Amino acid sequence: MKILKKLIFTPHRAVIKLGYIALSLVGHTDYTPFIILSRSRTGSNLLRYALQSHPNIYSAGEIFMHLNGRDYRTVLNRIFSRHPRFIRAVGFKLFYYHPHDVEDPGIQQTLIEKSRLHVIHLKRRNILRSAISRKIATNNQIWVTRKTRDVLPAKAKRVSFTPEEIESEIDNTLQEIGQGDTRFGDKPMLTVYYEDLVADHEAIFREITSFLGLPYAKPRLTLKKQNPEPMSELVENFDELKAHFKGHRLEHYFE
Repeated sequence: MKILKKLIFTPHRAVIKLGYIALSLVGHTDYTPFIILSRSRTGSNLLRYALQSHPNIYSAGEIFMHLNGRDYRTVLNRIFSRHPRFIRAVGFKLFYYHPHDVEDPGIQQTLIEKSRLHVIHLKRRNILRSAISRKIATNNQIWVTRKTRDVLPAKAKRVSFTPEEIESEIDNTLQEIGQGDTRFGDKPMLTVYYEDLVADHEAIFREITSFLGLPYAKPRLTLKKQNPEPMSELVENFDELKAHFKGHRLEHYFE
């Protein structure tokens, strides 16, 4: 099965489409549906590609980032359609605020009502790190890095924030995380932290595959950490911000 999936997911797009479509025609829908619920810059690409490397998982990206006039039900039915029989779990990434181009037309509610849906709630303990990473990625338009030599030096990534930006970013994210826990609270849910995923990806992956009812397979990690430097090297006015938030309820994010 692993070899078969590897052949299907070769770099040749024609092989991917034709091979997968052919096997899906005689495929099934008796797999575990799942979503990776999160926000940007939490390691969602790292997790998504690790899942995709499993021989029994089909893991898509941000299929609801923009609807572009499409009916979300058509998109959802396409992802949760027939898949080859060796695929036993099918899912995708969903950020709290998707889609960007219209107000949520009912995507989350439809998912809440979907039977057997499993939710991997991916969080990052240091939300400030997510905010820094997102600003750097937006400024440089680099969201994924696969080679160490392509990691930008700190001086090319430096950003700055106002205290108001920091407070708004962290509070909004905390609110979104809480809403996600509440909305999907009745679904099977596994909380995964980015920091734990990086520290011991094999242990976390064992938890995830067990959660999805699958045998463990060592994940293949193909992405490189884009911002390994201390926050003080990435944020121009870090010391100023740290002093501003001293004694504040958000002080611990600067530690």
